[in-house]
Amino acid sequence: MKTYLAFIAFVMIGQLSVANTNGSCSSSLGLGIIQNGETVSGYLISISLPGTPCFSTTVTCINGNLNGPDLYPSCSDILQDCAGIPNGSSVTGYISPLAPCILTTVTCSNGSLSGPEPFSSCNE
Repeated sequence: MKTYLAFIAFVMIGQLSVANTNGSCSSSLGLGIIQNGETVSGYLISISLPGTPCFSTTVTCINGNLNGPDLYPSCSDILQDCAGIPNGSSVTGYISPLAPCILTTVTCSNGSLSGPEPFSSCNE
């Protein structure tokens, strides 16, 4: 009886998945061991740039080979700040540096302020 040791590496989109001798697939990107015939969902990228959504897809393990690229278990959005104001944060200041001194609050949302950047002080 001949013994065959199968070690097959597939590189797709810069990601590695390894075929095991028992027919299961091993994900190097966090999905773990995928059983033969099992279909799993994941993401092609782990971090998306602003304006680029995280799309999920599925792959199936067929006799030790994934029928697509190895997938990440999750995907996070990189959210941009607003010139030093962290994304999701609000800042309060004045509408104008001169009287009348009226307070305003703006919020940073993915790189855009909800209004003009307020002044830190106001002279009456």
